[in-house]
Amino acid sequence: MFLCWELTFATARNNTLYVYAGSNSKVHANGRAPPASSPNFGSSRSVVFETSYPVGIRNVIRSPPRPTCHSGREDVTGGPKGAPNNNVAINAFSPQDSDALSPTPRSMAAQFTPTFKTFAIAGVGRFGSHLVEALVAAHPSTQVHVLTRGDKHKGDSRWESHSQITIHPHVDYTVDNLSQLLKRISAEVVITTFGAPSIKGQAVVVEAAKEAGCVKVFVPSEFGTPSDGISLGNDDEQGMSAEKMKIAKKVQDAGLPCLRIYNGFFIADIPWVTAYTENDLINVVGDADRPVSYTAIQDAAGFAAYVLTHLPPDQMNTVYRIEGDRKTPTDIASIMDTTLNHVESIPGQLSELRTVLGKLMSAGLGDVFTEPKPDSVLKRGDRSREEEMAKANGLWEGHAFLAVKDVLLPAA
Repeated sequence: MFLCWELTFATARNNTLYVYAGSNSKVHANGRAPPASSPNFGSSRSVVFETSYPVGIRNVIRSPPRPTCHSGREDVTGGPKGAPNNNVAINAFSPQDSDALSPTPRSMAAQFTPTFKTFAIAGVGRFGSHLVEALVAAHPSTQVHVLTRGDKHKGDSRWESHSQITIHPHVDYTVDNLSQLLKRISAEVVITTFGAPSIKGQAVVVEAAKEAGCVKVFVPSEFGTPSDGISLGNDDEQGMSAEKMKIAKKVQDAGLPCLRIYNGFFIADIPWVTAYTENDLINVVGDADRPVSYTAIQDAAGFAAYVLTHLPPDQMNTVYRIEGDRKTPTDIASIMDTTLNHVESIPGQLSELRTVLGKLMSAGLGDVFTEPKPDSVLKRGDRSREEEMAKANGLWEGHAFLAVKDVLLPAA
């Protein structure tokens, strides 16, 4: 069952999520009226979004559900069928509204010159849609080029008339044709937001970026748990982590700065990954007390946009680890006011995938900062958690990352 609402956009201020609906009305994240000091961005238009489970944003939007609707957010970037499609469609398309997602409020945009202005994004689906809007909102001068294989993109319909967004349909993903396209638009940054089945397809994009001669930074499909610095055993030789590492090496071999961002799991995915959607329990495979890194999808997109528009070029060829919150399955059960259910396999649709993710968390691989179990096939070197946090989250000056409870806590 899909529940739908109309809203305009959401924004975070001081760890509080505000949702703006029609007629300039506002709703506080806990369902109560917002304080008088809450931010106000003026009137705005409404859009429609969907959620595939009865938690999270449902408890933020207090408007009644519509019987039918069409979503401006579809998880189409190679994501598994049945995986959650549950993200707020955020409006960044009018001057008074753009602060909703903007890493830098529009009122301050004239005070800096973006490091990069022209972006090409391939594989724009769920996360990519958030990234498009974050880059648009970052500065009035940014230009975002959306590359799609089909005749239509999968983002917001208003992109087609937006002055900062150009849609490129029927893209031919061959090195020659793609490199010519990147050269024609003078792409400074190429970003791939491919889903798991399409990770290998990034190789062509890397080659095209090299051939274009204008690309200054390549951002591969990461935005999850770390794939760098691991020792691959034979069982993982064909795994996604191995493929991501190969792509990163290919970018470096091409002589392009490679920017990778690890944010752990998206907070909005918790109910699906744990199969809370199936039985109202937090289903766990293995250790329920292993910390897992979680980040709101809009924070991950906003951080990427901030880095690419604010930090100097010499800070692009690196890895950034960010984290909105760090919780164990036991913590999640407490937040959701439910109980743990220890199982051998996570129930529901795509049980095998959910179970693999559950085992990954149990092995300690869901934490973007700490080392997994010593007997794990995937081994990382020692890291200082505090030092990594200071290098990553703190780069986005003045921003308060959303915590798990901010996104999933039921309304009072």
